[in-house]
Amino acid sequence: MENQNLLLLELLFRDFRDNWPFWKKEMHKALLKWLRGVSADVSKLLLLGLCVVGVYVLVLFYLQSLWEIFANTPMGNIFATQVSPEFVDDLNLIFDLDPFRLAGNTVLNCLMITVVMGILLKITGLFRLIYLDRGVSNWIIWVMIGVAVSTELLPVIRGADTYRVNLALFLLPVTTLLSGGFRLSSRLVPEFTVVFQLRDFLKERMAIIKIRDLPCDQPDI
Repeated sequence: MENQNLLLLELLFRDFRDNWPFWKKEMHKALLKWLRGVSADVSKLLLLGLCVVGVYVLVLFYLQSLWEIFANTPMGNIFATQVSPEFVDDLNLIFDLDPFRLAGNTVLNCLMITVVMGILLKITGLFRLIYLDRGVSNWIIWVMIGVAVSTELLPVIRGADTYRVNLALFLLPVTTLLSGGFRLSSRLVPEFTVVFQLRDFLKERMAIIKIRDLPCDQPDI
């Protein structure tokens, strides 16, 4: 049996050498399919990211205008000095930054985190088990995880007391980009099941080789 297995492997390598056009065609077909899918997902995610940056800037300008109007009222003065001065400090910390750079950095960090998270889930085989087709509640949980991970690993504003500020900054981009980032990750890398798919393909090819090339006097496996 061991000799027969070695012979089958030898025949498989011989088939790879002698039928190179077939193998080349199959690999070329798989590569083109992968490249088309990745290119489409990257384009969609980048376009979505640019749209999110634009919306983010508009939201920042709108909130800043509302806050300036509210802060100049008696109620706003009481809120800033007595009710929640920490909240006001957080707002001033955000509004003092350039909105375009703030939006760009936040969205870029969010893209990197969501794609990396998706890659880790995909290559470990967990993407299908704990994310795909799990409903809105599961998606909300992953949004919260994405916001927390982004805040911890790639904070936009660095400092000792800026954790809650970064949580607020990442909420919008993670909510809008999580699905796109995970979709790109799913297309970008294979999961462990591809090993079994490759195994099945090789078994089918070896069955063909066994019928076609294996001497008839060889014992069955």
